[in-house]
Amino acid sequence: VAAVSLTLNYPLMLPGESPYRASIEPGYGGMTKFFSQHPNPWGWNPFAYCGLSAQFLYLPLVHYASVVVAWLMKLPATFTYEWVTGFAMCMGPVTVFAMVFYFTRSRKWALIVALTYLFFSPSYSLFLKVDHDRGFAQLPWRINAAVEYGERPHNFGLALMPLAVIALHAASVRRRFGYVFLAAILLAAVTLTNWIAGLGLAMICIAMLLSQRGAADSYDFRVGRTLGTALLAYLLASFWLTPSFVGTVMFNWPKDSYNFKVQVLQWLSMGGWLAVVYATNYFLRQSNWSFYARFVTLCVAIFGGLMFSVYWMNVHAIPESHRYLCEFDLFLVLAGWEWFRIARQSENLKVRRCAAVVCAMVFLWGSSQPYKYLTQGWENWRPVAAELTPEYRVAKWVESQSPRGRVMASGGTRYRLNNVTSMEQIGGTFETGLRNRTPVHYDYQIRTGVGTEYGSEGAEAVLQLKAMGVEYVVVHGPGSKEYYRDYEQPYKFETVLDRVYADRGDLVYRVPFKSYANLIRPDEVPKYARPTKFIYKYVAAIEDNNRPALTTRWLNVNELEIKGPVEKDMLVAVRVSWDPGWEAFQDGAPVELTPDALGFMLVKAHTAGNSTMLLRFVGATEQKVMAGVSGLAWLLALGYLVKSWSKRAGMDKGHQ
Repeated sequence: VAAVSLTLNYPLMLPGESPYRASIEPGYGGMTKFFSQHPNPWGWNPFAYCGLSAQFLYLPLVHYASVVVAWLMKLPATFTYEWVTGFAMCMGPVTVFAMVFYFTRSRKWALIVALTYLFFSPSYSLFLKVDHDRGFAQLPWRINAAVEYGERPHNFGLALMPLAVIALHAASVRRRFGYVFLAAILLAAVTLTNWIAGLGLAMICIAMLLSQRGAADSYDFRVGRTLGTALLAYLLASFWLTPSFVGTVMFNWPKDSYNFKVQVLQWLSMGGWLAVVYATNYFLRQSNWSFYARFVTLCVAIFGGLMFSVYWMNVHAIPESHRYLCEFDLFLVLAGWEWFRIARQSENLKVRRCAAVVCAMVFLWGSSQPYKYLTQGWENWRPVAAELTPEYRVAKWVESQSPRGRVMASGGTRYRLNNVTSMEQIGGTFETGLRNRTPVHYDYQIRTGVGTEYGSEGAEAVLQLKAMGVEYVVVHGPGSKEYYRDYEQPYKFETVLDRVYADRGDLVYRVPFKSYANLIRPDEVPKYARPTKFIYKYVAAIEDNNRPALTTRWLNVNELEIKGPVEKDMLVAVRVSWDPGWEAFQDGAPVELTPDALGFMLVKAHTAGNSTMLLRFVGATEQKVMAGVSGLAWLLALGYLVKSWSKRAGMDKGHQ
């Protein structure tokens, strides 16, 4: 299975860019590049969204695993990200084989299920929208989602998921701490890979708890051990999954899911989804099926309810329901073969014959998928050289200008900017982890004109650009080969900014920029970020040539140096996102640092003819506390594991 999967999917492990231009994969590669250069997990990343804590950049497992491989093999981190995630995706059918064999003890059934999962995606036949979205290459949906949209971290977690299920079940039925510890590690690993995979695993764990009740072969199942394993998993991962990080992601998640709102249709959809799950669980409890049959059937109901709601009724029961299509495909394949296996074992001849007919029909129905998958070759979805893309050309040109301020890159360029360069921008890839949402709001308003006072006028957009410290604006016009081209009025800056680059529909404009730090009076501090009228005085103060100038310089990613005079009753406005982990010093003495309405920093500096201020990011106290909690959990768990092994070894020696 592994050899076939690696052979069929080897383009996943090649360097370059996906031929699908909507893919955000380079954004994840840029994260891996950042962590390879700045591995401190509690440091600062100045390159995305006007700056953010590295912990809030994304979940860490895929990126740090790729960094380790890059260090060991002395390869670029952006390539090892593709190799590590591609290899994990190829191993997905192998972990499915392991899960089926664990529950059925049949290599034959495990092989059949693994090969079916390798070649076949039931969702193409069930949902017309999914079938239309398969792109120009015939690939199983999980592979298509990675190639077309960049869902590699999700697929990494999906490949680990069957192993987590095996370990959690073993921990729940066997009285050994080693199984609990292993299951906790795998649960934590899936969650530290991708949010969707982690939440999907949580639903699977609920299905496991519900399925064991009344099953004839689950008499040794201990709910307390399952819950204890989940708690231990969180404690092991709490160094990253701090309460503020979890809260920030959960609060932002609906906003970034096409502005998901719980209205009447959502309530009805959620109610229908829960009713389907409840009814399925009720009828399963009346059956004499095994735990495994109940479990995979209930998982089909859980993920299937979400899929039928979003693809048949066009309603998301929960944010980003459609992304659980990968889990739905997995469990429908598992359940379909388990239902067939149960039918084959029936004493009723008609049941066995009906099962054979249904199986034959399904095989004929979906046979075109594996046929096309096997015969299409790799040319349609082989990665292309990044240098050939318009996003790369524009990014490298802007880099050649040695910008001192930020870049506002729209569309696909914002995902690729930090993959090919190390420039500060107001965009990025993972908005759900942002504490400061001003860059996201302003970016949307500038591109669309929605929510602004004067529609999409360029002059108002320039005010927002200046407020965020932008020096270059990248616009992909109608003639560009870039995929998104997401400006409602791509030529809005023609009369208000200097155009400094134009090539095949790709345009770059320069915004006047002096420094990230400026002197302002207290009455010039914006009271609100929106509407734009509240930043007029703020921007005017930034551009006032009669005030003493301040210079800024990044000493490293965690330290920003500011030099210049500070006049009486003046504040120092620093257009870098505020975070509790920042501290400020003026000529070696600590000074007060507060956030403003834009989410940037204000330094309450003392009057001085000339001074040096240092802003240093040391990480929030919560991060250090939770790192201590996580470290203690690891030490206690390892200590208890060694103790239990020693005790068991002593007992075995005594029996001898």
